[in-house]
Amino acid sequence: MWVVIMVELIIGTIPENPPIRLLAMPLSTLLWTFGTELLITDAMRLLKIPCPFRMSSMPKGAVLRPGIYTFIEDVVAVDGSGGTAYRERLNARYEASHHFRLMLHRLTLFWGFGAEGAAIVTTALVFTLQRDAAYTVGWSLPGIWAAVWALGTRWYVNTHLRMERANWGLETDEEKD
Repeated sequence: MWVVIMVELIIGTIPENPPIRLLAMPLSTLLWTFGTELLITDAMRLLKIPCPFRMSSMPKGAVLRPGIYTFIEDVVAVDGSGGTAYRERLNARYEASHHFRLMLHRLTLFWGFGAEGAAIVTTALVFTLQRDAAYTVGWSLPGIWAAVWALGTRWYVNTHLRMERANWGLETDEEKD
């Protein structure tokens, strides 16, 4: 993904008269990649296709987790300095709670389809609007989308965790799958 974005920026800045539309695409490219990765990972999980290679803390051949799980794990454990202890607590929570697993699956779909939709809209606007407007939209619309999605995620997670807390231990065997 980063290679494609770098190529867009390098090729876009070489000419004396730069192709503004190409220079407006890096965030859209990021959204395409992010959304596709989330949706493919979740589809593989639903189809029970084992992890084809080590993915964060999941070894090759393991049962996949929802796509958003890996992002949460890496951002908090690595970037947020949560370390191995956080990974272990996240794994224990995932294993113990049907509500938590369902929430992560739904968040994967929310962010995956949302990223794809935002990328489609941004790309369409970049290639149909006037050049300067296209550049502005290409660099601003993905950020606006992400802010709205983050607020929606916060609301959903808080609501879902309250439901989980209220129903803790009341799960049936069918819900645990």
